[in-house]
Amino acid sequence: MSGARTLVWLILALTPVTAAAQQTPAPRARSFELSAGGIALGPVDFGTATASLIANQSAAPESTLFRADSRLGAGLGLDGRLAFNITRALAVEGGFVWTRATLESRITSDVEGVPDVTLAQELDTYFIEASAVWHLNGLAFAGGRALPFVAGGAGYMRQLDDEQMLTNDNPGTVYHAGGGVKYFFLQRPRGFIRGLGLRGDARLYVRTGGVELDQDRTRRNQWAVAAALLVRF
Repeated sequence: MSGARTLVWLILALTPVTAAAQQTPAPRARSFELSAGGIALGPVDFGTATASLIANQSAAPESTLFRADSRLGAGLGLDGRLAFNITRALAVEGGFVWTRATLESRITSDVEGVPDVTLAQELDTYFIEASAVWHLNGLAFAGGRALPFVAGGAGYMRQLDDEQMLTNDNPGTVYHAGGGVKYFFLQRPRGFIRGLGLRGDARLYVRTGGVELDQDRTRRNQWAVAAALLVRF
């Protein structure tokens, strides 16, 4: 009798451990995930541009009017994503990104001797994206709570200044690739909400179009890191 009682207590003691070991962060097929949080988008250095005056005589040298060093600083903003898990590994995802950064131009070497000056304006950047996400289910860690993934896609870009003077001819295209980790601190086998957690992303964006101060360049690269609250349904 004492042996049977000991066996029962042993089963009860091991039950939580077994359930935890069977936890998996892989999503169910045909399920949704929603995430919202913050993002940091890397800077863009537009380099130095020189404004010159060309004399009427072809042999005369050009006269420099001024030089401008321009840079778009790092931007902070919001990142939101809605994903549909086609299978436990593959998902399609729509995303929205908004960031605000400062565009600065340092004017120097003015021919009329005007002191150097820095001009600045705020610039809003918007991405609307579509992505494919591949969950690396075989690399799950942290007791089945953390799930790495890779992702890539493309989207539409728009940039606006405070007075919306850059709205007519600057829509662009963005391509991105990257990866991250989804970490679930709550997982449930049933219910409307199946999981709550955090999502971290690192991405590389390649954009064409948008605000461009160097007419010889057609592409710009920007890094991005994002962190968000994640809900699985």
